[in-house]
Amino acid sequence: MRQSFNQWLTRLLYCACVLPLSLILVLTFVDVFMRYVFASPVSGSSEIIQMAMAITIFAGLPLITRERGHITVSLIDGFFGSAALRAKQTVCDLVSLFALALLAWRLWEQAGRYVKTRTETLVLALPMAPLTYVMFAFTVLTVVLLVAVTCRDAVVRPGIDGGVA
Repeated sequence: MRQSFNQWLTRLLYCACVLPLSLILVLTFVDVFMRYVFASPVSGSSEIIQMAMAITIFAGLPLITRERGHITVSLIDGFFGSAALRAKQTVCDLVSLFALALLAWRLWEQAGRYVKTRTETLVLALPMAPLTYVMFAFTVLTVVLLVAVTCRDAVVRPGIDGGVA
């Protein structure tokens, strides 16, 4: 059961990244084609691309966090033993948790403001609140996954081995 949930979550997160990225690719192609062939670009394409980019980034955050795929620099790791490396990783995870929780809170506040003021995009008049709530949801999922990964690594891993448990 646990393995199937992990597979389901991974596929869902990959789809959440791939679909808006595919939209960006297709829309950019169509926009450029329409602009140069017919001198008529797609109206609002930059707004749609910006929103799709935000979804792609925030959808990728839990996936990368869960797999510990962030870029890391290990200049001083060779000087420490496994217990010190585990402690360093835990401290880094706690700082990341704080930053992500702060980001989630601010996104929630911003989405609420967008709802109250009915903020929309300039060209297509798309509401901003739903996008902000989606970004909030992906950030909260990242926080939950980071807590799980931190607990797993603090208990299970004998040391840091290249970022993969």
